[in-house]
Amino acid sequence: RHRMDDEMDGNYKQRIRSQTEMVDSGDILKVAQVVKNYTHRDTIEKLSSTERGLYERARKILVGEISVACNIEKNKAKFIIKEAVRKGERKGQTKGH
Repeated sequence: RHRMDDEMDGNYKQRIRSQTEMVDSGDILKVAQVVKNYTHRDTIEKLSSTERGLYERARKILVGEISVACNIEKNKAKFIIKEAVRKGERKGQTKGH
């Protein structure tokens, strides 16, 4: 089982509580994990409005941190996040460049 499966399993309330705690932790790696979790989950089933709000909040935090840390515009940070999640989903496959 993947870490995402453990965090995203369980009932709706447990899932929201778990993901909210990760965002509220202040740990940017946990915030990034929430973004990854919800990006993946959104491809499987539609996120609830609560989950969508939590996902957007986590994404906004992550975009802000990356843009400041890398001294880049937020749109560039959004692109970097999108690409990183996409590559993470293909993990284990041969890279073709």
